[in-house]
Amino acid sequence: ALRLRDEFRAYDAREKFDVHVAEGRDILLGCECHLVIIGKIKPDECPMFMKACTPAKPVGACMVSSEGTCRVWATTATRSTK
Repeated sequence: ALRLRDEFRAYDAREKFDVHVAEGRDILLGCECHLVIIGKIKPDECPMFMKACTPAKPVGACMVSSEGTCRVWATTATRSTK
């Protein structure tokens, strides 16, 4: 995570208000949201798409967000990329 340099510690909300930020989770094995986000694959090329990862039980960020690419593909009939 990003941190302020020591010289700016007086402005650091984490220090000032004793804020503890939980560590992020690793990307689950098989989740390829990172490749969908950068356009390397289409949502239906992810091995988890509409199997382990569905709108009702999202796994990756692309399905969690209502505006995520995988969520949009899963909830609309328009999937053509031609």
